[in-house]
Amino acid sequence: MRPPEHRWQLCALSEQDEELGRSLAHSLGLYPAMGRLLVERGVRSVEEAERFFHPRLEELHDPFLMQDMQAAVARLSLALERGDRILIYGDYDVDGTTAVALLYRYLRAYCAHGQLRYHIPDRYDEGYGVTSARVAEAAEAGVQLIIAVDTGTKAVEEVAYARTLGIDFIICDHHKPDETLPQAVALLNPKRADNTYPFTELSGCGLAFKLLQGLAQQLGHPLSQLFAHLELLVLSIAQDRVSILGENRILCYHGLRQLNTSPSVGISYLMRRGKVRLGHVDMASIYYELGPRINAAGRMAHGAESVKLLIAEDARTAEAQSQILDDYNRQRQDLDQEVTRQALALVESQPALLERKILVLYHPEWNKGVMGIVAARLADRLHRPVIILARSGDWLAGSARSSGGFDLYAAIQACEDCLENFGGHTFAAGMTVHPDRLELFASARSAGKTISFKGKEYTVRELRHGDDFEGIDIAFVSAGGSVSLEYAETITKHGTVMIDNSSAFRMQEDVPLVVPEVNGADALVRPRGIIANPNCTTIQMVVALNAIEQLSHIERVHVATYQAASGAGARGMAELDAQTKALAEGREPEVSKFAYQLAYNVIPQIDVFGQDDYTKEELKMYHETRKIMHSDIAVSATCVRVPVCRAHSEAIWVETRERLELDAVREAFRRAPGLVLQDDPEDQVYPMPLFIAEKDPVYVGRLRRDLSSERGLTFWCVGDQIKKGAALNAVQIAEYENPLEIAFVYAFNF
Repeated sequence: MRPPEHRWQLCALSEQDEELGRSLAHSLGLYPAMGRLLVERGVRSVEEAERFFHPRLEELHDPFLMQDMQAAVARLSLALERGDRILIYGDYDVDGTTAVALLYRYLRAYCAHGQLRYHIPDRYDEGYGVTSARVAEAAEAGVQLIIAVDTGTKAVEEVAYARTLGIDFIICDHHKPDETLPQAVALLNPKRADNTYPFTELSGCGLAFKLLQGLAQQLGHPLSQLFAHLELLVLSIAQDRVSILGENRILCYHGLRQLNTSPSVGISYLMRRGKVRLGHVDMASIYYELGPRINAAGRMAHGAESVKLLIAEDARTAEAQSQILDDYNRQRQDLDQEVTRQALALVESQPALLERKILVLYHPEWNKGVMGIVAARLADRLHRPVIILARSGDWLAGSARSSGGFDLYAAIQACEDCLENFGGHTFAAGMTVHPDRLELFASARSAGKTISFKGKEYTVRELRHGDDFEGIDIAFVSAGGSVSLEYAETITKHGTVMIDNSSAFRMQEDVPLVVPEVNGADALVRPRGIIANPNCTTIQMVVALNAIEQLSHIERVHVATYQAASGAGARGMAELDAQTKALAEGREPEVSKFAYQLAYNVIPQIDVFGQDDYTKEELKMYHETRKIMHSDIAVSATCVRVPVCRAHSEAIWVETRERLELDAVREAFRRAPGLVLQDDPEDQVYPMPLFIAEKDPVYVGRLRRDLSSERGLTFWCVGDQIKKGAALNAVQIAEYENPLEIAFVYAFNF
């Protein structure tokens, strides 16, 4: 697997900041590099550095600076005063479970028996977020106030439903909101558009803390009672990967002190399971030992098991729950390692995947409980955003992680019309997708037919003029040139991107002709909303030519193609099979699809003859190559039909402007996206249709210098014209146009 060319981007400081860093280091008795790091983290003075290294709880912001805090504290105070039944509703990850535990541990001292309860959704049965079903259950149980933590910002309909049942909501959430906010009593979220709170990077547990801080100040409770639970804050901050600056640094610093001196009984037993010694707890031991054990319950069974540990008050309960979490963690480790191995194997088997800006991987058997871990591992390893999808009942559930420098949430939000549900922040997100967003269109004679696809039945609709394509994002059209021309305006008038597999638009100036490995950016400029898919022989050739073009401009190409029967469709393959069988049985073969018998023969004609006795197929290779490569390259082609069932072969001769060394060309082939080099003449290794059929890449081999030209090269090229030569290239165009788009429409000619 080829590593990315760039992994790190070094931050350059101004001369003034460099001098400030040296001065800080000298004043504090630190290494110069430490002074530079302090400046990069916004520290500008010795006083600020002292606060950075020794943060004080007194420096926490006033919680009432946050929008809706006054309303939240007032409603919670009223609930405690009246004895309202309170439900704490949290997510199943570390941030969610620690937030629930924090609220429960603090509030239980002020609540009567049965007044306070909590709920962690089942990852598999309920999924992420607040659900109307659980709101209804809460109403039946007499709940009057729900405090949602680490979730709820997107629960617009659920909160509205709760109001009709007489339930109020307080939401403590750090995920990015949409334009429409839920009509809760209070929404504590510093990422609101109207936010004025000084620090925006609090975790979900951090927002629960601010709510309790406000409550304590309002009721005159000693803050020391709240500070006794800071161990939970550092767990959430470490595991949720939020910034460790500002308030988070204060909470981490004092949370770590507590973990190292007087942890709660539940966390004490958890530390024993993770072999984390008292006095040696740091962010790494939380991230690698404590956090994964807390997370494991929600991934493998139910997050409520983690809350039971975090709120435990006796050694017996703590010991039992720590054992449960440790067992779940061992199961999780085995599972996520296996899924990671499978995901990497999938990437390695399809080299073209590494050319995608965002990697989206799916397998129906993957366990959704480990998708976040696997996505994070692949994002770190492959240095690009990764989305892992798995089946969850009738839906697809996904976890996404960014490798940094890319706003993952914004990218997913741009595709929200294709998602049932989603949430998250810049570096991590989750989503729910309905897998059946597929429409099939065909002629009137095929309308009403049912097509089975991946275990589902789809009814074919008649292709008509009208508004049937409204709400459709991408249409793959392979119904012939005349149909494409007639229905192009119908398909595109509501913003649908039409990817056309016919020859109708290939040479029209205002329609891009795209092979993503060569000219993917052309797909983004489509004034008519149409992108043309090139001819199959052209596609595989330009993928190979482009690798050479990057070394030196190609002035001319001679190519002889040896095209399989499948290039003429299913009837072509059937005719070749029938002819071969007839000849083997001593019968006269029937000729229908081709001009001559194809079995035991080659036919030096594909398509009709045109200008200067070149066939249309040969002229396509000339004109399409120039358009795709934006080049004056001269192409002379001879296209031949051969008795091969599937995969086209091409013998290609090129002349470059400069003389190229063969080793440089081989290396260019190795590195080129969508290309695989098979070139070992001594061991008779070279591409052949027998082994290339049904594979995605284009394969090249037999590379050698041309004997008749100093600047000439010749090589052999093989590709499956149904996959890379047609369907796969169309899908790659769609992925390049919008790599997160998942709502497709297929137009077939049945």
